[in-house]
Amino acid sequence: MEVRLYTVSLKGIINKRYEVYMDDELLYTTRKDGFFSFGSMILEDAVGNQLAKLHRNLAHFGFKYHIHGEFRTTDLTRKLFSNIYTLHTHRGPIQIVGNFLSTEFTFSKGEKEIAKVSRKMWRSHRAYGMAIMGEQDDVLLISVLMCIIKIREQRRNN
Repeated sequence: MEVRLYTVSLKGIINKRYEVYMDDELLYTTRKDGFFSFGSMILEDAVGNQLAKLHRNLAHFGFKYHIHGEFRTTDLTRKLFSNIYTLHTHRGPIQIVGNFLSTEFTFSKGEKEIAKVSRKMWRSHRAYGMAIMGEQDDVLLISVLMCIIKIREQRRNN
């Protein structure tokens, strides 16, 4: 089975953005969706073409993101007081389970593991590794990872 490895790292101090690399080649970047974005981001390819828009919905309890892209609109929800996320897609739900310290996440569709994310425990919160198995949609899964990173940042800052 083919496994694609990605590195996601945070760049910038004031104008923060995430960059996604595969074999030291820049594939995707993120940027805020306007000055008052309140958690909304745009995922672009290396030349600046928009691939997905990630928009945070204001929810009374928990976090919810809408992800708009060529793969259709999907929703990402987080269970209250847990590291369990559910991605609702037109092809069925994808379950994302994180460990207690939010250093590892496993993406699974049914019983089949489709992606894995990890971050070194004692390193900065600025770098993640992602392995995507098989013929999965990398833009969708990287968009979901961006949402999870934003949720972690918002939880850490509150």
